[in-house]
Parts: sequence; structure tokens; C-alpha cells
Amino acid sequence: MDDESQLLASYTRKLLTIKANDYNIPVKYYPKIKEILIIMKKNAINDGQVEVVKSIHKALQYLDESKSAPTSPVRSSNRPKIILSLRNKSNSIQYAKPSENKSPEELSKDIENGERFNPHQADILPDIIQIQKEKIKKLIQQGKYEEASQEEQLRQYTSSIIEPKKKILKHLDTKNQLICKLEQRDVKLNEAKQKLKDDLQQNNDVKQKLIDEENKNFEREMEEFDRETEGEIPLNHRNYSPHYLNLKKQHDFLILCRRYSEAGKIKQICDAEEEKENIRIQSNWFTFRKNLRIKAEAEHLRRLRTIIDRKDITNEKIEQKVEYSQEATKKAMNLLNNQVNSIDKINFNLDPEPYHKQQPKPIHKQPYIPRECHLIRPNQIVWNTDKSAK
Repeated sequence: MDDESQLLASYTRKLLTIKANDYNIPVKYYPKIKEILIIMKKNAINDGQVEVVKSIHKALQYLDESKSAPTSPVRSSNRPKIILSLRNKSNSIQYAKPSENKSPEELSKDIENGERFNPHQADILPDIIQIQKEKIKKLIQQGKYEEASQEEQLRQYTSSIIEPKKKILKHLDTKNQLICKLEQRDVKLNEAKQKLKDDLQQNNDVKQKLIDEENKNFEREMEEFDRETEGEIPLNHRNYSPHYLNLKKQHDFLILCRRYSEAGKIKQICDAEEEKENIRIQSNWFTFRKNLRIKAEAEHLRRLRTIIDRKDITNEKIEQKVEYSQEATKKAMNLLNNQVNSIDKINFNLDPEPYHKQQPKPIHKQPYIPRECHLIRPNQIVWNTDKSAK
């Protein structure tokens, strides 16, 4: 394996194993890494590895978002920007181009002065909140509680800006999971269609083989049948008429009586009758064999029809079974599509209202009164909550 292949394997492993978005992958390797991930995703879908498919899907989404995001200097927090794909309720608001030179302290001051904060700069909000916390701590140490209270309100306002983004990320993650399930259902549907095609083809091949064997056997039987028909007529089918048989007996009797002249005349009559009898017997034989052939052909067609009917019944059962599975998969896909569409229709207000200073609200409606306590036994404290006792 060459150096570039090792490097691509290392970057791909980082994308699939590191939970944070701090990958530090050069953009020039994005296309090759994307090809590797697509191949891995197909193999994972075929193997039914749901968690692996989710990880690969998130990695592909990260590559697409990072490639389409504008490049900007990396701040101390080193948090890459996340491009939100959900609808923004404040798309109509035009923001000024973010100033890359402003420090978190300056941005915190701008928020305090009531300037509208650009939600697309949310990657620097944790730094601003940290600065505000440190400022609150210093004010408390200096005994400036009123100013610390005002700064706490500012910190809470700044923290509230992150909440819509967190909701969007949560919905995006849900959407990605739904899309992953949709892809799995789509693969399952395609597999069911292919299985239906294969099962039908297999059943048709088996039944066609039976039909071919039946035709071959029938053809062989008919060849043997025709040879018997064209051959010598069996004795049991040579049914001579009584008139001809009487003439034969007379002829034989006259021969025994040595009445040869009369026997010769009877012989001529017998020969003429025998020729007629042979024609009649042969005609009856062919008629008999023809009827047998018609019955054999009808039986052959019945067997063929039985095979075809069984094939159709089996195909219908296969189609019904797969159709039921496909309908269930399609219903699940429609449900997932509706869930994805419902997420897409959510409007998030990413544009917070400007900060307005307010008087700090008292935490307690009544002034705080310390409670007295006394010891009943060692290590046990009982608080006296009766204010009238004091």
C-alpha cells in the first residue's frame, strides 16, 4: 500500500471513529474519501450493519457540508461551522458580512449594546459565554452584584441563541436516521423485487422442464403407437363375419367328401368374401387406433394443462407473498417520508431578538430570613422553621 492509500485509510478511519468534528482533513482528499465511503456504505447496507451505515452517512454529510462551507480562519475553539439544511424562518433578514477581525469580547459588547447577532456566527458563542462567565466572576469578587446580575442576564440571552441551533442539530440527526432507514427499506424493497423475479423464473424453469419431458414422452409413445397401427393386425381384432366362416366350413367339408368341383366354386366365393372381410377388418382397426390416439392426445393435453395450472397457482402464491411484504415496506417508507417532510416543514427562528437590558427580577418574593437550628444528638440538625418563634 502506498503512502497516499495509507493516508486516505487514516482519514477515513478518523471520520468513522472520532465523534468530534475536528478532523483536520485537507479538502483535496474529499472526493477520494467520498468514493471509499460510498463503497463502504453499499457493503454495510447489504450486510445489514445499521450503526455502520449511520456513521458513514454522517461522515458523508460532514464532507458535503465542509466542502460547500466558505473557508474562514480557525478560531481558538477550533469548532468548524455546521451548515443547517432545515428551513430558516428568518431567511428574509439580510445580515451584514461577518467581521472576521472582531474578538469575542467585541462581539459580546455588540450584543450588550443591542446589535442583532448573526446566528450563522454561532460557532463563536461558547467563547463569548466563557468571557461573560469570567466577567461575572470578577464582578462578584469586586462586590458589584447589580452589574453581575445584568451580566448574568446577558449570559442567559447569549446561551438562548444556541438553543435553536441545538434543536436543529437534534432534528438533523433524527432526519439522518430516518433517511438511513429509508435507504434500508429501499434496499429491502429492491431485494424483494429481485427475489420475486428469481422465484418466478425458477418456478417457470421447473415447470417448463416438466412440460418438455411430457412432450418428449408423448412423442415417443406416439411413434411406438404408429408402428403398431401400421403393423400386423392382432388376431383378437380379426373378427370375420358368420357368412364367411360358414363358407370356409363348407369348403373344408366338400374337400373331406372329395367333392372337389363344388369345393372349387365355394373356394372362389370364399376368396371374394375374404378380400371384403380383410378390407372391413382393416378399416375397423384403423378406426379403433384413431380413437385410441385421440384419447391419448386428450390425456396428454390434460397433463400439460395440469402442469401449467400448477405453475400459475405457484406463481400467484409467490406474488401474493412478496406483494404483502412489499406493501408493508412501502407503508413503512411512506411513514418515514412523512416524518422527514414534517421535519422539513418545521420553521426555526434562528434570528434572536436584540438584547434589551432589564431590571433584575428578585429571586424571592419575601426577604430571606435565616433559619435557626439546634442539635438533638450529635451529627443531627433540626431546622426551626417557625418564624414567629424568633
